[in-house]
Amino acid sequence: MFDAVGATLDGLVRRIPDGESGERLDWVAWQSATFARIPFVDTVEPVAADAGGAPSARRLPHFRVRPGFPPTTVRFGALGYLDAARRSFADFTAAKKAGTIPADCRLLVGVATPLSVVGQFVDTGFQAAIEPSYERALVEEIDAIAAALPARQPAIPWNLATELCIVEGHRPVHFAKAMDGVMERLVRLCERVPADAEVGLHFCYDDFLLNGFPMPDTLDRLVDLANGVLASVAR
Repeated sequence: MFDAVGATLDGLVRRIPDGESGERLDWVAWQSATFARIPFVDTVEPVAADAGGAPSARRLPHFRVRPGFPPTTVRFGALGYLDAARRSFADFTAAKKAGTIPADCRLLVGVATPLSVVGQFVDTGFQAAIEPSYERALVEEIDAIAAALPARQPAIPWNLATELCIVEGHRPVHFAKAMDGVMERLVRLCERVPADAEVGLHFCYDDFLLNGFPMPDTLDRLVDLANGVLASVAR
């Protein structure tokens, strides 16, 4: 990725991702392993479309807490973002030393929001209880990334595919007032990115193979969300 950007765009880009290859290739699918490692969480296989389940390009497992275990006791271990950022930064640094990319570039470390991951993998009845625990683990990992990389090297955009699906009315959520709830979460996440790291928002529309996420007729809700977040984030 660094070689391709350096050769093709020749200094025009100041934030470069690593391509999210390998296990991270399919957006949040790789995060299912973080749930599978929790001892008292059960896997619930998704219902196939021909058996009454929702049609989906992804057949991802769902998880729920076993009876007798309070959902609030769920604690996550390492999520993998830190390890990936460290590995990529070594290649990123090498590309700078070789003159492939400009010295003032930042490594762009794209991160899916807690709402995206919990909404994909957690059974509906458990999402409200699990989301805060996953968010704590994720912001701790963001702190660790900022500490592991030299100052002013990372740029961290939150990826907002799920949030746009919610505000467009294509996905139910476990909280009332969808737009307000989404905005509150995004403001909190932006504020938690350490000051030396740039923070961004990736407004990601995707039709998921023409399934369940049609392109909007207008961008009104996206503009409202963007303006609301920008007006509320202090940094």
